[in-house]
Amino acid sequence: MQTALALFTDIDGTFVLDERHHLQQQENYWETTLAITAILKQYQIPLIAVTGRSVDVMLLDTAKFSGELPFNILACELGTRLYVKQPNGTYQLDRRYEQYVQETSGFKRSVLYPLCQDLEQTIQNLFPNINFQFQPQDQLNYTGERQPFKISYHFIATVQEALNIQYRFQMIFKQVGLSKLNIIVSANYVLENNLADYNLDVVAVDKKDAVIYLEQQYHYQSMVAGDGGNDIHMLLHTAAYTIIVGGYKPVLKQALTEYLHYGRVLLTTGHFVLVKNNQALKIIYLEPDPTLIGPNSLQQALLAFIALLNKKQVILPEQLQTELAQLRAKIS
Repeated sequence: MQTALALFTDIDGTFVLDERHHLQQQENYWETTLAITAILKQYQIPLIAVTGRSVDVMLLDTAKFSGELPFNILACELGTRLYVKQPNGTYQLDRRYEQYVQETSGFKRSVLYPLCQDLEQTIQNLFPNINFQFQPQDQLNYTGERQPFKISYHFIATVQEALNIQYRFQMIFKQVGLSKLNIIVSANYVLENNLADYNLDVVAVDKKDAVIYLEQQYHYQSMVAGDGGNDIHMLLHTAAYTIIVGGYKPVLKQALTEYLHYGRVLLTTGHFVLVKNNQALKIIYLEPDPTLIGPNSLQQALLAFIALLNKKQVILPEQLQTELAQLRAKIS
């Protein structure tokens, strides 16, 4: 079965600039996002959004894309729900995936929510200087539709405090026989004094699971792109081709450092790392330029991988052309 090269991308901070901390530059970066969609269309590369957003929030951007989102598939709510684009441009929930998530994870909101309520208070007691609380959609007084496979918290902390809270959750869930569930910490944006605005999500599956499921269903050869903590499993434990865009978060940086430490690094260039981990080769595009963030970084990385994998002639800086030649020589 022939495989098709596809791009699986995080949204906020990767495919679109996160408006919360770059409001004045939003319009300029949006032009880059549109340019990326044009490149993908030119080379007939499917585009899959892998995001923490709900489908309703994703659809709010329809007008920015001239009335129709460019994504073939939306993997929403951290990969716990899939929506497949129909011929008329609408998106339909993938019921098979819904059943798969329910059967493989054992996620039951009615059982988990009381435990998560207790943990909210436990963490607050352990870290009295941190305001650790449910996100609005998971608070008791919320009257809208709840996300069926995701329970989320919000807090502000240092990276070490965030990882300590994640560890506490993992240990408690293991003790009660729920170790299959994913406890994910991700930073929304960085603040002063080594603090960041964080989410902690308890999810049935994560972005990695959505990518693997779609690879099997559609025979994709995947590139994955992201910038944050909820992208870690997708970026480091799925496809052979990974893009870590400029502006990536400290939690991801720490996870990448550990991943490379336990792998066998075969080549390092200005933009690329070729690593062998668990007998599998992975090429990581790691943005070295701190001023080239989000979609600007993604656009350059995408063109580099198109040149490498499809052997197409694309316009790239001379330094990147040299690095691609080094990569080809090493993997040939």
